[in-house]
Amino acid sequence: SIVQKEVSNKADQKQVAQVFLKRLDSGIQLGSDVTFMYAAKLLGVEPSVDLDSAYNTRKYSGLPPGPISNMNPSALDAVAFPTSGDYLYFVAGDDGTTYFSRTQAEHDANVAAHCKELCN
Repeated sequence: SIVQKEVSNKADQKQVAQVFLKRLDSGIQLGSDVTFMYAAKLLGVEPSVDLDSAYNTRKYSGLPPGPISNMNPSALDAVAFPTSGDYLYFVAGDDGTTYFSRTQAEHDANVAAHCKELCN
């Protein structure tokens, strides 16, 4: 359900699944904004990366305690059969493109270059 909420493009879903699975395998927090947004909606509060909820994968490691939405077959397929790769980060750009990166420095550069509106 996290993959579903992050991106709708089937190819991007497979790459996002690769990122999340690599992060889980490496012991890195998922860091998915859609999870703290879901938690905020559940609690009726403003979304915040610091929100104290088990659903907040920016604050807590591993998967949340349950799904954050319904998912469609393409998201399930993406997690079952992710694209190969070694990306650890992605950001949805203001232009609708998802930008993938391998390092924090690359990710920060992608955010600075492609995410002025959505990242605020």
